[in-house]
Amino acid sequence: TVKSVGRWTWDRYTGDRRCHRGAMQLDGSLSLTERQSLAAKRTNELRHKATESKIRAACRQLQDQGKALVRSAIATLAGVSVRTVASYTHILTEVLQPATVSVLRASRKAVPVPPRQDRSPATPPVQAPVGQPADGRASGVQSGVHQISAVPQGPQAGEPLKEEHDDCS
Repeated sequence: TVKSVGRWTWDRYTGDRRCHRGAMQLDGSLSLTERQSLAAKRTNELRHKATESKIRAACRQLQDQGKALVRSAIATLAGVSVRTVASYTHILTEVLQPATVSVLRASRKAVPVPPRQDRSPATPPVQAPVGQPADGRASGVQSGVHQISAVPQGPQAGEPLKEEHDDCS
């Protein structure tokens, strides 16, 4: 039966219909690897923009609800991993900065827009400094669960042992 399935597939299967070949309308004189490389760059740009859009929308939704911009909450709303949100920290910095709008009819100088007032004044969201993650963790840490914290006291910190153990340590 394997032989008959293989023969049927070879004769009749024409490929996936969802794939849109020629979307970039590349010149046929380019080599296959060049066309694939250009198409891969385009695909990655589209995915990158789509991910940025999802994260921005999640940030707006959290701000409208008056909640703090925490990576885990953003990841859940955007449908991406926390690690992905961590690699898009420039968006968090962008979202946390208040926008300025210029009114062209009323005056000639720019008028800054005050921050949203729909948040509860008792619990304002904590804003991270520019260039720092919104949740206060060290940037560059991929998984904080496995991070080893510094020892504040004890033999590793340079203090002598207070009592001897059976193994003479």
